[in-house]
Amino acid sequence: MIAVLFLLVQWLSVPSAPVATESDRAAQRAADGTSWFAATVTNEAEVSSAKWTVAGLGVFEAYVNGRRVGEVGFPCGEVDLTPYVRAGERQMLAVNVTAYPLNATTLDYNAPDRAEKRTATVRNKGITGDVWLELRPRDTPFESAFATADVHRHEVTVSVEGRAKPSDEAYRLTARMGTLDGEVVRTFEGACRPDAAGNLSLTAVWPDVRTWDVDTPQNRYRCAVEIRTASGELLDALTPFEFGFRQVEVQGRDILLNGTPIHIRALFNDWSVNNGADGMAAASDAACRETCSRALDAGYNLFIAGNYAFRAGCVTHLGGLLRACDASGMLYSF
Repeated sequence: MIAVLFLLVQWLSVPSAPVATESDRAAQRAADGTSWFAATVTNEAEVSSAKWTVAGLGVFEAYVNGRRVGEVGFPCGEVDLTPYVRAGERQMLAVNVTAYPLNATTLDYNAPDRAEKRTATVRNKGITGDVWLELRPRDTPFESAFATADVHRHEVTVSVEGRAKPSDEAYRLTARMGTLDGEVVRTFEGACRPDAAGNLSLTAVWPDVRTWDVDTPQNRYRCAVEIRTASGELLDALTPFEFGFRQVEVQGRDILLNGTPIHIRALFNDWSVNNGADGMAAASDAACRETCSRALDAGYNLFIAGNYAFRAGCVTHLGGLLRACDASGMLYSF
C-alpha cells in the first residue's frame, strides 16, 4: 500500500550551542547568526523516500544522529534522508542555520517604480516557519494539490502540481470533498493527462457548494486527492488540504467577492511581515486568532500587509495568520 505521511515535530532552539561570529569557509560566506535547531522523531513504518525540505535566506546544514547528511542554500532545496530513517528507532534531526544576505547591498522597494539601495541585512534569523519531515513514495512525480473556484459556473478545479511526463495513457484523479470534521460530502473523479509542465487538473460542477464569505467562514472544506493509473492502481495519495469556495474579481471600481460587491474596511497590519524576530517570538495560532477577533470587533474586514519597505528576507511565515483569517472571515492582502 502506498502512503504519504507528514510527521510534525516540535523544533527547539539549542541555547547552549555556540554562535559563530567569524567568517566561514575561507570567507565565502558570513557565519554571524549561526544557530542550532533540533528535534527527535520516531517513524513506526518503513519508508521508501524521506526528504527534508526548506526555503529561506542563508545556509541550512542537516544532521541525523550527529552525522552531517546534506546542505540547502537560498532560495530552497531538500536533503534526502532516506538512507538514515529507520523504522521504530528514535532519531535526532538537527539543523545548523547560518543567516547571511545574498549581496552586500539590496534594493528597498517603497513603491513599484521607486527603489532605494541599502546595506543588506537579514532580519529574520533562524527557523521562522513550520518544519516537517515529509515521507512519500519513491520517485513519485506528484507534489501537492490545490483547488480554485468559479462561483458563476459552480465549478471547482482541483490541480495537482508535479513532474508527470506526457503520455498517451491518462491518469485517474479522485478528489473527495469533506467537512472539516471528516464527513465526505462530494466525490469527483475523472481521467486527465499531464499538461506541458507535468501538472494534472480536474474540473467538476458542484451545484450545492457552500461559498466562503466574510459572514460564513465556517464554509470550508477538506480535500483528499488520489492519483491512479487508468487501470485503477493507486499511485499516490496526497496530503489533504483545506480551502474555501470563493472568487475575488475587480469590475471597474468595485471589488466583488463571489459576484457581490464588498465594501472594504482595511487595517494596515505588517506584524506578520516586517516585525522580524519580535513578531515571530510572539506568534502563535492563538495570538493570530486573537488579532483577527479584535480587528473584526473594531469593524475591519481586511488586513493590508507589506506595502512599504519591502525587501528580500523580511517576510516571515504567514501560515498561522492566514489560517486565522480563513477561520474568522478576515480578508488578507499582501
